[in-house]
Amino acid sequence: MIGVMPADMKFPFNNDLWLPFSLLPAQIRDAKRSVRTLRVLGQLAPGVTLAQGRGEIERISAQLARDFPDTNKDVRPSVITYNDRVAGGPIRLIFLSLMGAVVFVLLIACANVSNLVPFPFVTGWSSLPAYPKVFIPTTTKEDACK
Repeated sequence: MIGVMPADMKFPFNNDLWLPFSLLPAQIRDAKRSVRTLRVLGQLAPGVTLAQGRGEIERISAQLARDFPDTNKDVRPSVITYNDRVAGGPIRLIFLSLMGAVVFVLLIACANVSNLVPFPFVTGWSSLPAYPKVFIPTTTKEDACK
């Protein structure tokens, strides 16, 4: 056993049980080499780049093609990140379009709210009935001396 996942672990795609290859049902485990029913999910070691991981998998695939030319000669591995697998391709365009639509709606909402705020420095004080006009009498030296 490699490890125990927490009870609330639902990765990938809400799986409830993970099994090592040796415990898979016989029809899968003992299938011919030409049957391709498994997908492998792995994590790169700390400090290993995606390019290094791809290189290692390609070397393993090349060795398998040499060892089993009848079943592995045309098999090519595909190493991609989990995010690219789940949210890549056409679904990525849909997500980006949806985010653009949300930003556009928020921009419209901000413009609508800004129209509700009175701007006395733009429209002038006279057009705002909510603000009373205050008249301060001014006097000059000559008026004060009289």
